[in-house]
Amino acid sequence: RENGKEGEEVARWVIHYADGSVREWPVLYGEHVRDWCWSKKDPREARQAVIAWEGKPTPILAVSGNDGVESVRLYKATWINPQPNVEITHLDFVLGKTRLRPFVVAITAE
Repeated sequence: RENGKEGEEVARWVIHYADGSVREWPVLYGEHVRDWCWSKKDPREARQAVIAWEGKPTPILAVSGNDGVESVRLYKATWINPQPNVEITHLDFVLGKTRLRPFVVAITAE
């Protein structure tokens, strides 16, 4: 298991608007996400996100080299659209240049 470095860009959202403009939002380790497997030696909180779900690890995690995992969790980070009056046509989720591989479970919009 490899932890990220504080402030490291693990992914980037690319937001495409109907007027042709594009905005980018970097996903930073320690700010928006942390490792989904938590042990007592790792920081638990992300500075700009909340833990949206937490559960007990399954035995398969220990078999795959993740001994000491106390819980598994998902984070919720919120992005404020700087162009709320322009329709978002699509999003791209681009992985960073790191060995970490974040994943997205859900996206909501208001």
